[in-house]
Amino acid sequence: MMLRGTAIARQPVAERGDVGWARRQIVELAKRHAFSDSTVSRIEITVQEAARNIIKHAGRGMIVAQTIASEDDTQLDVLAIDNGPGMVDVERCLQDGYSSAGSMGTGLGALKRLCDHFAIFSQPQQGSIFLMRFLGRKPKQPAKPRELPEAVAGLLVPHPNEQVSGDGWSLQRMPDFTLAFLADGLGHGPDAARAVLAAQDCFQHMSQQDPRQPLPQMIDQMHHELRRTRGAAVALARINRGQRDVEFSSLGNVQGLIVDRSTSKHLLTSNGIVGVEKSRATAMSYGLNPNQAFIMATDGLQSRWQLPASHDFWHQDPMIVAAYLFKQFGRGRDDVGVLVFPPLA
Repeated sequence: MMLRGTAIARQPVAERGDVGWARRQIVELAKRHAFSDSTVSRIEITVQEAARNIIKHAGRGMIVAQTIASEDDTQLDVLAIDNGPGMVDVERCLQDGYSSAGSMGTGLGALKRLCDHFAIFSQPQQGSIFLMRFLGRKPKQPAKPRELPEAVAGLLVPHPNEQVSGDGWSLQRMPDFTLAFLADGLGHGPDAARAVLAAQDCFQHMSQQDPRQPLPQMIDQMHHELRRTRGAAVALARINRGQRDVEFSSLGNVQGLIVDRSTSKHLLTSNGIVGVEKSRATAMSYGLNPNQAFIMATDGLQSRWQLPASHDFWHQDPMIVAAYLFKQFGRGRDDVGVLVFPPLA
């Protein structure tokens, strides 16, 4: 199964006018990807209430949305992110009738009911992250259960001054391993996005033809395909949980990390720009035990960071983890691309 992060929307929320902008952007995004009218209505209400909630409780924050396409359907993830006072008791805040702002207390419970999947991560005095997920099947596509070998999340957030992301990710899911792609187009904006799209198309073709071929060979082939673009930093990884290892190859500034509760190990990368600066990528294999996460990130994130030590943090939806990394460690002046494979244990 091929998964691919596609269209995105980003809207800062600090005043009432921002609520409408966020709602219109994301409704248009859902319509372009053929979500049903009833689902679009749920999305519209959810985005509006989530944005109002940011203003009411945090003062300012951000709404980010991303579509994730597969052969079978399209998924829309909406994230509401803020640095407000946070919540001490999340479960209590989700109960109808509870309010910390003197309102009717129906907001969070209503948000949860409107979504196909809902998750919150909140810490007192450190803000909150809300994940609201909607599923939209392709026309005439019969429903069938998803067969994902493990949880994974990919998040893209564009440069603050751009409408498209110069980063991109794709995943090829195989029965015994996952092949992951993350790229950062040189600079940002439409030209960077075109370079990454060319790399994504090349990755999709190669991974469908022979997903077991050497990773440096795949990067070398991308170099030829990207010559007419401004180029990109590219990382590939083959994650095999059964054999407890990850093979990683990166040309440019896309990092790979193996993370547990107290340490982060940065994986080897090579200098170069795919499509511009001809360099030979190398591949190395690393052990990956069930208590360790594997994370790939572009340089829109700081190179040094530490995730919360709490065991409960890794029980969150992996998209929450990706959003936390963006919220806490995003540089704020570039596109951000993150892939998160959480621990199995």
